[in-house]
Amino acid sequence: MTRRIASAFQILFLGLFLLNIPSDLHAQGTAGSVIGVVKDGTEAVLPGVTVTIRHVETAATYETVTNAQGTLSFPVVSVGAYTFTAQLTGFKTATGRFAVELNTRSNLAIMLEIGAATETVQVVGAQTPVETTSAQIAETFGAREVVDLPVPSGNVNSLALLAPNTVDINTTGLTQGQLLNRVSSPVGGSIGGIGGNRARNNSFTVDGVDNNDPIGTGPQSAVIQDAVREFTVLRNSFNAEYGQSTGGQFNIVTKTGTNEVHGNAFWYNQNRGMNATDILTQRAIAAGTLNRKPRYDFNRAGATVGGPIIHDTLFFFGAFEYEKISGASTSSAAVFPTAEGYNLLASLPPGVTRLGTPGRVSPFVLQQLRQWGLTAPQANAASFPLVLGVRIPVGSVSQNIPSFTKNHRYLGNLDWNLGVNDHLQLRLNYNEGPNGVRAGVPKPELKTMIDAQI
Repeated sequence: MTRRIASAFQILFLGLFLLNIPSDLHAQGTAGSVIGVVKDGTEAVLPGVTVTIRHVETAATYETVTNAQGTLSFPVVSVGAYTFTAQLTGFKTATGRFAVELNTRSNLAIMLEIGAATETVQVVGAQTPVETTSAQIAETFGAREVVDLPVPSGNVNSLALLAPNTVDINTTGLTQGQLLNRVSSPVGGSIGGIGGNRARNNSFTVDGVDNNDPIGTGPQSAVIQDAVREFTVLRNSFNAEYGQSTGGQFNIVTKTGTNEVHGNAFWYNQNRGMNATDILTQRAIAAGTLNRKPRYDFNRAGATVGGPIIHDTLFFFGAFEYEKISGASTSSAAVFPTAEGYNLLASLPPGVTRLGTPGRVSPFVLQQLRQWGLTAPQANAASFPLVLGVRIPVGSVSQNIPSFTKNHRYLGNLDWNLGVNDHLQLRLNYNEGPNGVRAGVPKPELKTMIDAQI
């Protein structure tokens, strides 16, 4: 086997919030939205009010004017804290603060008082605490929760298991005996079943980009835990943009740079000394078949940094993570040619296959088999395969293979405030791994997965 780059190499271009996208089509997957109404002291609606909202951390600014019904709408806005101002001739200027969460609509109820526009009134409690405009049910986890809540594997999507109506697929329908013997759930998919759906019906996005593995029906690329700004799982009654899946909608938005330089370094560790011993290992130690807990070392380390390139205009954010998992060695058996078998394969002339078609032994495949494979010390006559009419001596090879994997993950974000209502976001999420030893192929550093999202 050769050193190989396998699986999907996904390159997608993501330009979001460009030229004030005038619909909800992209809002829910990458951001939130804002709606509201402006009234006077008599509860009469006020048309023509200029409402401006400004992101506290990045100064991204959005502006609109209320319609004849006094309503305002910002279909696509980044998550985070905002300030707002509402101005209309003959009324005092109203200001206040509110927050936007991923996959939610923030509702504002603004009241203007009669007076000079140069006078300012601070509005407290303008944001409605209850969602009244959408039946969509979401569970949102902020940056602090993503880092502080226990996620042993580092897979942020696993936080969905803390949401109501979500069932871990590894325990669905299993008896206690099956759980103790680590029987896997046959339903497939990833993370958990939501709302009675199979986990294979879940859908995953990162910054609005489809992150579904077409083979394993789970997330294709991992996201660095400390680089996540918000994670939301939608459980039912999705909006129209979530039409491809009937299960849960797992949406991750990564962090952005702000007007202040910020960052962190981190190290997560699990090992056999700190982890509890499972019941099967306890029984094996008690029976004397194991003299100690099997080796297990899981380390994730990395750093993040973000800040301004141009104050109030251009921002960057970057993150790196290195992950290494080392476990007890495992025994692996495979069938390979003997030395005589390799020589026979190399000397075979072109001939006819068992299907009656012309064929020959590929020198390239044979060379790779010799380089990356093994040589059986003894032939097993019962399993000699027929190659071009000749029986090739092969035998079983059993080896103890050390178990370890390595992953390298990189994330880079660029945010550009082009002007009022015009914003550009560029995202790069690059995963290389797992790289490690594979059973039956005792050669280190096999590059088995590279994923990129742009």
